[in-house]
Amino acid sequence: MADAIFEEPRLAEIYDELDPDRSDLDAYSAMAGEFGAESVLDVGCGTGTLACLLAGRGLEVIAVDPAAACLEVARRKPGAGDVRWVHGDVTDLPPLQVAPRRCAVRPRPAERLRVHGAKRPPA
Repeated sequence: MADAIFEEPRLAEIYDELDPDRSDLDAYSAMAGEFGAESVLDVGCGTGTLACLLAGRGLEVIAVDPAAACLEVARRKPGAGDVRWVHGDVTDLPPLQVAPRRCAVRPRPAERLRVHGAKRPPA
């Protein structure tokens, strides 16, 4: 369940303006590169800034947030069409399936997190 304040469309519309310097996201992008991740699950994605950034760098991104108002803002951002948006929390995701060579939780270049039922990439 989202905090009521994040369900407020007026706040969602100006949320990014309240924190315009998102250089903090560079660390997360670097981590994805270090792990050799091909896909990312962004839990609590908010207005989708990180999700769109990573998708723009060629990663497959699934972004989850319980605040519908924030997701509406996220879906209008450049690159949002390359992100799979999920309204809810992690309990609303299909069962996660970790492929042995593709899991982004270990620092091995070919590993990746897979979502059950998602399109399988070439090995």
